Amino acid sequence: MVQPIPYVGGSIDILLSDKGQKWRQDRIESYISYFSEKIESLEKSCNELIQKSPEEFYDLFRVHLELCDKTRNEEKRKQLCNILLNQIRVQKKWNESETATRILNELTEEHVNVLKTILNAPETGGVYGKIRVSVIETQPEKFEGATFQVLSDIFNETPKPVLRMTVVDLVGLSLIKDEGVGRFGGRAWEQFSPLPLAEWFIHWIEEHK
Repeated sequence: MVQPIPYVGGSIDILLSDKGQKWRQDRIESYISYFSEKIESLEKSCNELIQKSPEEFYDLFRVHLELCDKTRNEEKRKQLCNILLNQIRVQKKWNESETATRILNELTEEHVNVLKTILNAPETGGVYGKIRVSVIETQPEKFEGATFQVLSDIFNETPKPVLRMTVVDLVGLSLIKDEGVGRFGGRAWEQFSPLPLAEWFIHWIEEHK
């Protein structure tokens, strides 16, 4: 299929036919290996869940394997597996674990790291009170008494336009909100605070014992 491509067709064909298959297998095996490592204490709950909701379990497990096939990031594969493990552990409605899966599929490792940072920001104080506000860049001194968490200082290796795009993506998924619009003379896309969905989502993708 790709061999007719001039100069590089043969090299791409090797990637797709040989190395690509191995990478796909390794990614799926890493998910299964992590699941196998963690499932021992949940064996009874897992079997009960499979008996009670076989189709739902099959759908979530299949979707996770498909997503693992598409991600190089080992941490993201573990986060996918944690969603299934948490579903086994708490046995809530399946739409919760399915929604957490859909959100994670939309995010990169950078998205998740920025989200966790915003979620764990200290209280800003001053005119913001207990609101935890993070900013892309240092804010003007007009926000008296407020101490902002500056994301560009924390993620200093990420170009600011990319960092801003990452934050905008999180706003679009309703994980954080733009705190600056109409507040104390702030500008749009400068100040951000976590929404309840952020804590809910992070809880789903983390390991719990």
